[in-house]
Order: sequence, then structure tokens, then C-alpha cells
Amino acid sequence: MQKSLEILVIDHDRDVAEGLADVLELSGHKVHLAFASDKAADLFRQYDFDICFVNVKLPGMSGLESFVEFRKLKPTADVIMMTGHTVDQLAAQAADGSPFKVLRTPITIESVVKALGDVKPSGIVLVDEASPEFFSELQSILLSQD
Repeated sequence: MQKSLEILVIDHDRDVAEGLADVLELSGHKVHLAFASDKAADLFRQYDFDICFVNVKLPGMSGLESFVEFRKLKPTADVIMMTGHTVDQLAAQAADGSPFKVLRTPITIESVVKALGDVKPSGIVLVDEASPEFFSELQSILLSQD
């Protein structure tokens, strides 16, 4: 039998949040709901969630901003972002007018380094699906370039 998880669902759409919560509760998990980022942050501070489902679009802080805050509070937090937008739309919102690039698999170190050069100094590079080992190697390469 699967371990019961403590789960936070954050969505401005009450029907979506409650529907997801129902499915998760039927699977034996304990679910907390928040419909705005401020309530979600309060719950995140109170409980040690195993996983959080966060809609990108939220009243107050966006889901992306909430994700950053959650990671500050708990760097190992498992967060699943939910959205009806495409990756390109999300990148455009996150970039807020800054240059951005979306990299899709297969991703190479060279493609990331080139994208970073294209968006310097204040742009965003969104990497779609890469392994932790890939990012460790990329970090080593970027740090050696300083």
C-alpha cells in the first residue's frame, strides 16, 4: 500500500482545486486547499507537505513566484506546476518583456550556453526536462567561465 502523503493544492479555480483534492483524498492522502498565494504561504509554513500542486495563475503572487518562495522556505520542496498555458506563454509572462529562450529536449550544454549568451544580461532561459546530472555539469562549466 502507498504511503499517505500530506499534499497542498493551490488553485484560484475552486472547482479544479476541489476536484483534484477529491481524487487525492480517495487515494488515501491528506489534502489542504488554498485559493490564493497568501493562504498557500501560510499553510506551507504550518505543515511539512510531501508535495504541492500549484496553478501558475493565482491572485496575489503568481504560482511561479509562490514556487520561488516555497523553495526559499524548504529548498527540497516537491512542487508540481499546473497551467493551461503553453511553455512559451509561461516564459513570456515570466520574462515580463526581458529576452527569453525556451530549450526543449534534446538539450545540450552548448545549446544552454548559447541561449544564455543570447539573453544576457537580464533574460531568462527555460529548460524543459533535463536531468540533475545535466545541471551539475552545466553549473561546473558556467562557474569555470568566470
